[in-house]
Amino acid sequence: MVKGLNNAGFSSLDYRAEDTTVPKETPVELPKAGEATLFDEEPEPTEEEETIDTTQVTFRAVNPSPEPLEVVGTGDVPLPTETKVVADILEHAQKEADDMNEQMENRDEEMIPHELAPAVKTGVIQSRFIKSASEVQLPMFYVKDDTNQVDNGLWPKEDMQFEGQHLLKTFQLSKQPADINFAAAETNMYKVDIDEQTDEHKPTLVKVKGATYKYILENIRQAKNVEDMRNRCAQHVAGVMGNMIPLTDRDIQGYVARIFEGFTEADLDDFMQHLGDYTAVIKKRILALEDEHKEKEFERMLEADEIYLKPAYPIPRSITLSKPLDDIPKMLRSKEEAVNGFEREVINDVANLDNVEWWTRNVERRGFCINGFINHYPDFIIKTTKGKVVLLETKGDHLEAGKKIRLGNLWANKAGNDYRYCLVYSDRQVDGAYTKSEFLEMIRNW
Repeated sequence: MVKGLNNAGFSSLDYRAEDTTVPKETPVELPKAGEATLFDEEPEPTEEEETIDTTQVTFRAVNPSPEPLEVVGTGDVPLPTETKVVADILEHAQKEADDMNEQMENRDEEMIPHELAPAVKTGVIQSRFIKSASEVQLPMFYVKDDTNQVDNGLWPKEDMQFEGQHLLKTFQLSKQPADINFAAAETNMYKVDIDEQTDEHKPTLVKVKGATYKYILENIRQAKNVEDMRNRCAQHVAGVMGNMIPLTDRDIQGYVARIFEGFTEADLDDFMQHLGDYTAVIKKRILALEDEHKEKEFERMLEADEIYLKPAYPIPRSITLSKPLDDIPKMLRSKEEAVNGFEREVINDVANLDNVEWWTRNVERRGFCINGFINHYPDFIIKTTKGKVVLLETKGDHLEAGKKIRLGNLWANKAGNDYRYCLVYSDRQVDGAYTKSEFLEMIRNW
């Protein structure tokens, strides 16, 4: 700023003089006696002002007993202005809603900015399969919702697409067993939190460093007695455990306090030294109790028709691809997402069956989801020449998949005769699942 002023011709000798002039006060003149003020009475009108000639005003007598107005039907009578405005607003809103619904139904599942389109790899449904694919509307679970819905005559009440969190409304941690056998733990302390990118509860461990570790230990050691130490430990476990919606810190503290009921001072001291690892054990147990409750509650609600299936998921016309695949027969799209290993082996054999019309890769977290007590994305969607739609999940023999098997079979039983669900192992025999050879034999008849 100084350099700019110097360039403009100012120097360090220039200054701004203070204005010491004192403004003069103007005295307020009061009205003299007899002079008009703001609130004086209005003066009498002069002869020059216009006056009303009352001789020119006539009056008409009013009928003291008028005839009652006749009320007629409103079918052909124009609405009052206010009512017509409201009707126009509602009509316009309905048209906007209809247009939006039409756009959502006709849009591609993954919208790509025009500028990026040339660089994005996409797979588009082949023209010979467009009609067949458009006939598929995969059923999803919905839950009846009678809360906070007002029937305004414009938009009808609609049930909500089911989410697993609905099942935890009736979960009470205070009534769950608190018997946990702690294994030997390492001395590292960890903060455990839910990985929000996963559908199933999966603890992730993040190391808690220096100052936090020291504060927790000092705070617990300041306890007055064993009971106070238990309460402080419970509070810190809830804090280290992280977000466990819908459970509150109070819920967790109460549960942990029950775990500590039989702990001695020596037990609590050992707990302090391995707080992170013990917390991970407790959290894993709580999540297991939640999952067990969710599955039982889901089956109960399904049996009571509080949860039901309805067609909801259309096959998207195009998808973006990270690794395109184009060398397996009967692909629904010009390119599909790449598959490897056992997945490729199974789908290649399926594609070479005479009764298979087309197949498509169902991309994890972007494709169709069986939205039950877990969110399950089967590997493939297959359609046969008889019109059967098969959801296929492949698994290595070393992997456990009990929840997926149970949910997939529940979905298929409720979806109807046109739908099948199959979880396929290579050779492993599991109730509710198939070996590869069993599956290939079955699908030939579908």
